[in-house]
Amino acid sequence: MSGLMVSSGRAPRHQPQPPRLGATGLSVHHFPAYLNTGGHPHSLDFVLLQVLMRGRCRHVMGEVVHEDSAGAMGVIHYNQTHDLITPYGPIEVMNVCLDLRRYRLPRLPAPLSDVLPALIPLHPACGHRLNRMVHLEFLDPEVIFGLLRAMLREQDSELPGAGDAMSMYFRLFLIECCRAALEADIEPVLSTDLPAASSLEAVRRYVDERFVEPLTLADLVKASGMSRAHFCCTFRRYTGETPMGYVAQRRIEHAMVQLRNSDEKILSIALDCGFQDLSYFNRVFKRVVDCTPSMYRARE
Repeated sequence: MSGLMVSSGRAPRHQPQPPRLGATGLSVHHFPAYLNTGGHPHSLDFVLLQVLMRGRCRHVMGEVVHEDSAGAMGVIHYNQTHDLITPYGPIEVMNVCLDLRRYRLPRLPAPLSDVLPALIPLHPACGHRLNRMVHLEFLDPEVIFGLLRAMLREQDSELPGAGDAMSMYFRLFLIECCRAALEADIEPVLSTDLPAASSLEAVRRYVDERFVEPLTLADLVKASGMSRAHFCCTFRRYTGETPMGYVAQRRIEHAMVQLRNSDEKILSIALDCGFQDLSYFNRVFKRVVDCTPSMYRARE
């Protein structure tokens, strides 16, 4: 894998949703001999998990290009530009298309449930500049390939219970993805030419480790070693969020995981996620997720 910079002269185009996706929010598509030598960057109105099963290619993800071989996966989130270029000949690709507005992600056991938001935001509004595209490589890709083929078989069959079987295979697929993410310590797919990128990444990791604590903007400014104005400006360029907006988003993501996977009282979850009172937690949660925490728990 390499993180070369790439610049495309073509304007990206928007690609419509696959026909099957509209029915359930989950679909699988197999391309046994995909060929694209000219390049056609495009964006998507859904989440794409794209697994390379055979061959070599260049996966252009925003400003970065990865030289990929079999066993690599790119996760492209809503409205992000990417391209799969095949200068070495045809490749075999399996696409998993996911629309979180229709499909409810399955519950995963801890600690995998804590990793899942780093791969796939639990809600479209939880995307930011650093998690909108993810690159991952599997140490044992044959397991992943088998699960993808099983999903495709169930999707194309008319057997009783095919939809449920496909969802079960998808859950196993996500478990394998999260296991690989735990092993790999996934990094954001992002160009490194931004000013003070290493310092900003250190602050972001600081937040990820301590967001349940009563963090203030002064704490983050101190951790950055920058002036307040310079830090606020560059952090927003780096993540796409204000510093405290990023803190709130991490807290809400953590709350969503707990609401999905536990029966704890909502007040206890709010306090555990770093919120000091229930009413403020409810307001922030509704602003981000477009429903109350209790409605989210009932729906999920």
